[in-house]
Amino acid sequence: MQRFRKSILAVGLVISIFSLAPGLGSAQAQSAVLARLRVLGIPGSAQAQSIIVCDVEIADPHPSGHVPGTVDVVATVGCSAPMSAIGMTVRLFYNTIQRGINSCGNSGKPGLTCVAATAPCLPGAYQGKATAILSFPPGYEPSPQTAKVQTPLVGVACG
Repeated sequence: MQRFRKSILAVGLVISIFSLAPGLGSAQAQSAVLARLRVLGIPGSAQAQSIIVCDVEIADPHPSGHVPGTVDVVATVGCSAPMSAIGMTVRLFYNTIQRGINSCGNSGKPGLTCVAATAPCLPGAYQGKATAILSFPPGYEPSPQTAKVQTPLVGVACG
């Protein structure tokens, strides 16, 4: 019976939750989370104490507040406990053409923030995509897990 229960939990490990902010593409929505994916690490042995919940999120592409004249996109991972490793690649697309990419990672921490390489601002439609690889601590299954999130196409005006 225990083996059967683990199989059912494994099937439901990835839960997608999407939320849209009002006024997408506006200055007010720059930091709005457009897509979130929740990933669960299920205890598979006595050394794993509780379920670890990780949220992989990506915000809409927006004019950079740090580098004038550029556009960027930010993705984050936040977990309820330190992970063995978190790796993420974030890509920025302009009218379906990739214009920026960045990879980052860490180990032994419960979270990660990764900014796609900024690209010179051109007015048009932008999209952000992120792929995270989550390695749960020993005793959790399944591990590693891959999570992918993306924004819809978002209009960005350069100013």
